[in-house]
Amino acid sequence: MEILRDEEASSYLARTYGVQRKAKTLRKLRVVGGGPRFQVFAGRFSGYPRSELDKWVEGKLGVVSSTSEIAIGSGAVE
Repeated sequence: MEILRDEEASSYLARTYGVQRKAKTLRKLRVVGGGPRFQVFAGRFSGYPRSELDKWVEGKLGVVSSTSEIAIGSGAVE
């Protein structure tokens, strides 16, 4: 499992998904919530498993495998 630090996670999101989140924003989201799941090491260092970044951004982008997964009332035209 590859663990990415804040700067690396920020670059990964931008490069892979075109999602612009500064490292500072990722740090804030760790405190207030709403960001990707992370791990803490030795009580001091935190990092993001790449798989958790992928899950988080896919949830934000609303990735679905078929139109039947789109919720009614989501603004999509049926």
